[in-house]
Amino acid sequence: MRYRAAILDKRLMESVASQFGIPVNKIFNDPRIPMPPEKAVEDIKNEKLLFQVLKQLPNWGVGRLFIFKQDMTGFYDDPTYWRITRVLVDQDDHDLNFGIAWGIFTWKGWCEEYEKQIPRINRHGWRLIPKLDEPHFTNFVPKSKETKEVPLYFRTPPLLTEMLKAEKLQEKSPDANLQPMIKLLLDRNRECIERQRLDDGSLV
Repeated sequence: MRYRAAILDKRLMESVASQFGIPVNKIFNDPRIPMPPEKAVEDIKNEKLLFQVLKQLPNWGVGRLFIFKQDMTGFYDDPTYWRITRVLVDQDDHDLNFGIAWGIFTWKGWCEEYEKQIPRINRHGWRLIPKLDEPHFTNFVPKSKETKEVPLYFRTPPLLTEMLKAEKLQEKSPDANLQPMIKLLLDRNRECIERQRLDDGSLV
């Protein structure tokens, strides 16, 4: 029985070591791990929900800047924060700790410039940016991204080209001899560096 338990214990330790890539006994001394689990739990208890902070501010914090703990990478170098624009408090909650909030999101210095609902408001880790520190965030000028131009249209594959041409010939379309093209749709997310030139010559 002890032998079987020792084998299971060894396999468990090997599994953990393979996931972390470092010896298990050195995990909590590794600078990549910010704090041991017990301290992390204690830290979470001291963190606040968004509405726990908003309810203490005049006008429910509208106009103030907030940062979520997980977005604090870079902090002053690449500020990521929310500016509160409006809130809807859950009046059924006795402590007024819950509700819905909207704001304008700035990601690594790039402001999205439109209002949207703030996610993760019911998770701990929201911090109010002091008025004194707001200029460090609002006056930050991000570096221009290097972009590359990609085509707006590209040719259809050969087999599909022949099928489309045959279909147009049956319909006696005047465009039967033209090369069919497919419009390239880009995933316009924050990391997208590709730009496309429209028919009027502008890059989007």
